[in-house]
Amino acid sequence: MSGREANRGEQPAAPAGVQSPQLTKGSAMKSRMLLPILLAACAAASLAWRGQETGQETGTEAPPVLTPVQQVESLAWLTGHWRGKSGTNDYETVYTSATGGQIAGASKEFNAKRIVMFDFELIFARGNDVFLVPWPYGKRSKQFRLLGYDPRKKRARFENLEHDFPKVFVYSIEKDGRLKIHLAGEMGGKEAKFDIVMRKVR
Repeated sequence: MSGREANRGEQPAAPAGVQSPQLTKGSAMKSRMLLPILLAACAAASLAWRGQETGQETGTEAPPVLTPVQQVESLAWLTGHWRGKSGTNDYETVYTSATGGQIAGASKEFNAKRIVMFDFELIFARGNDVFLVPWPYGKRSKQFRLLGYDPRKKRARFENLEHDFPKVFVYSIEKDGRLKIHLAGEMGGKEAKFDIVMRKVR
């Protein structure tokens, strides 16, 4: 038998220093086990990259979808009797419950000698939106629309950029439980803003 015939059907030996490409049964099984792990890792990396590209964080939940009436009812954290300061003056406001899809408010700013200002407010749903209408000194003002509200944050922004002052009302509950009302707009052609911060008395 020739050497060629004797080697027929046998794999040629690998050159010195080069490992044979043949896989043992154990290594082949390990490769099959690793494949799903590698695919899962690639999928997770792809999702993370997409979240960064779109500006979204993975693992965060979108705010709940509420009807306008439900949005008003979710503002129930305003309900109560609050007292605090507006500059050097005292400030007091009362907000009703949100039952019925409306919240009414009555406020006054005062000092030891007189009432400086009084105001009424109504928050209500109409159509597909939620509005705030203030009544400073008992006179109806413009309406302000609720924008980008997330009830989980206890922060509500009402806006009407066609108004002079304020253009914006922002209601929020601070970390210490105080109610903060931020007003911003223009007065005399200049930017103006101030905050009213109050604690709940009952």
